[in-house]
Amino acid sequence: MLKLHPGMKTVNVIYKHLPDSVQRYPQVLLHECDEAIVSLDRLMPYKPIVAEGSVLVERGDFAVWFIFPNAWYDIGVVYDSIGRFKGYYCDILKPVERRPDGYETTDLFLDLWVFPDGRYVVLDREEFDEALKQGWLAKPVAERAENELQRLTEDVEKRSFPKPIVRRLGGLPEDARSLLEAIGKG
Repeated sequence: MLKLHPGMKTVNVIYKHLPDSVQRYPQVLLHECDEAIVSLDRLMPYKPIVAEGSVLVERGDFAVWFIFPNAWYDIGVVYDSIGRFKGYYCDILKPVERRPDGYETTDLFLDLWVFPDGRYVVLDREEFDEALKQGWLAKPVAERAENELQRLTEDVEKRSFPKPIVRRLGGLPEDARSLLEAIGKG
């Protein structure tokens, strides 16, 4: 079980989705060090995320999120509403900008889902292509997003995914539900 960050702090995530959507997600801060910010969230997508005949993410699932300084991706360790591990969700995004109460980032559309058995699927390729067509992504940023996705898939194929810190700290806290209720996300 994870040890909670002293004083059970929250972290506010400002998540930009081009061209003009900005969402704020309060999360429970679980751990913070030079290597990563680790937080707990309750996932509430508008509709379930489905691929390869499986419901990957649905309302009420939990995620332990790992934000890495200067990285162009994050990793969410996803659990269903009763705490069973479902897989890893990786957003390709611009490196986070720290704020006094959390961080801010911009989504770059491409996502990677990694199943527990190591299979993976790329998500939102159509959104990425549309963003390029609309001019929402500069060519160098789009190329970097593609390169990060390629690097992550290579790590999965080589069985060097996820990072050791994710393996160490990615467990769902036993009191996840009450922690999230304390910040109004139960």
